[in-house]
Amino acid sequence: MANTRLQKLLEFIKEQPDDLFLKYALAMEYLGLNDIEKAKYCFEEVLKVDKNHVAAYYQLGKIFEILNDESSAVSNYEMGLEQARKKDDMRSVREFNAAIDALL
Repeated sequence: MANTRLQKLLEFIKEQPDDLFLKYALAMEYLGLNDIEKAKYCFEEVLKVDKNHVAAYYQLGKIFEILNDESSAVSNYEMGLEQARKKDDMRSVREFNAAIDALL
């Protein structure tokens, strides 16, 4: 059976191709379906438009961990950490620090 949530998101994206919330939601849907490459691409697209998107950096870091690319994972975590600090988002700062510490 086809994933109707994925189909709906793809339809919405066609109607609103610049909507970052939809792009992020699509990336999360692909991640949930274990389609790592499509999820990675979608998160990268989010970050092309919004370099301050804290959650996209975190998810992209997790994807690089799955792909056994620790250097890229740490790099994304560090970029996300910088954005989280700028936003005074202490919860995200702790999450990024924990992710970085686990890899180093």
